[in-house]
Amino acid sequence: MRFNARTGGLVVEELDGGLVIYDTSNDRAHYLEPATATVWRACATTRTFDELTASTGLERGACQAALDQLGAAGLLEVPGVSRRAVLGTAAKLGVAGAAAGPILSAVIPAAAAAASGPGGGGGGIVPCTEVCVAGSTTLASGTTPTTVQSADDPTAMTAVTAVPATNGAYTVIPGTSYVGPPDFAAAPPGDYTYVVGQVIHVPCSAMSASLDLQYYSDNQGTAYLNGNQIAQNQPCGAGADANGVVEFTGNPEEVTVALTPGETYSLSFLVNNCGTSDNPTALDYKAVATINC
Repeated sequence: MRFNARTGGLVVEELDGGLVIYDTSNDRAHYLEPATATVWRACATTRTFDELTASTGLERGACQAALDQLGAAGLLEVPGVSRRAVLGTAAKLGVAGAAAGPILSAVIPAAAAAASGPGGGGGGIVPCTEVCVAGSTTLASGTTPTTVQSADDPTAMTAVTAVPATNGAYTVIPGTSYVGPPDFAAAPPGDYTYVVGQVIHVPCSAMSASLDLQYYSDNQGTAYLNGNQIAQNQPCGAGADANGVVEFTGNPEEVTVALTPGETYSLSFLVNNCGTSDNPTALDYKAVATINC
């Protein structure tokens, strides 16, 4: 038997790690707790039961219970199997009509559902129509459009300049290169803001996603994802840390961050060029976004 998530006539919104799904055909809203939501997302592409257990990591009993409840709620399309048969199986688990346990259902007025949609001020429920394609996307300095705001001109963003690999003090991440402001070899001290031009979008139908980031900076570098700090190497003048890491040699600063399905992310860096006079400054990074379906 193969299972496929029903998508027509549904609007979907994330809530506390689970999903709220509004069925426009019967004015019924369902809340799927995280495990059941994972099974439903996995059914975005037609799968067998064994494929589902493998992709979700759930025990067979938990996966079957989730499928039965999703079927009872009318959120699955099972070719060759009648809805009556699905409901009969669900009843054995105590799931009938308004599904119990991991999935909670409720009839809501159509007007209230409309108020939750765009312009209604009730949470902006939108349908998930994106197709999830598993894989990895790499953002690497030197090959990705990146701009920098220099310390000596805080009002303008300019294209970064590729830094020649002639500075023996710099350790380079394989497959990347250092970039910096146009005057990178003798730049004024202060803060330099780098903005990566390529964004990371995670389709709403993805099961999970993550970002693995490595970077070197001359000098102190702070990494931000959607404006939120996710990593920072040691402050200016601090020297090597306990792992022998300095800003631009030894091992790079590394961090892994979980990404949320349906969200779009932008990456940026703030690099402090330490010192009291003009001196070199640059940034080298590699960010790999992995999407699981």
